[in-house]
Amino acid sequence: MACDSKAKCQKCYGGKCHALARSKIYGISGYGIVVGEENIMKEIQENGPVPCGIATSDALKEYKSGILTDSSGLTKHDHFVMIYGFG
Repeated sequence: MACDSKAKCQKCYGGKCHALARSKIYGISGYGIVVGEENIMKEIQENGPVPCGIATSDALKEYKSGILTDSSGLTKHDHFVMIYGFG
């Protein structure tokens, strides 16, 4: 399959898109699994935000504010969030 301008990074303005001559490529230097509240807090302090998978129930649909308490027992992750801080 040959690459064309649709298969490359583009800048789009006013409904017209143009392929970029040089696009930035981003990557990561490492990843891992962090388990436990204290370890997650340490990871945030040392390396910044941490992605986290959560299992959601109907309680999330009704959530308005504050701390969500859910006792459904669901364990299959169906939403992913970033933890930016704590306290």
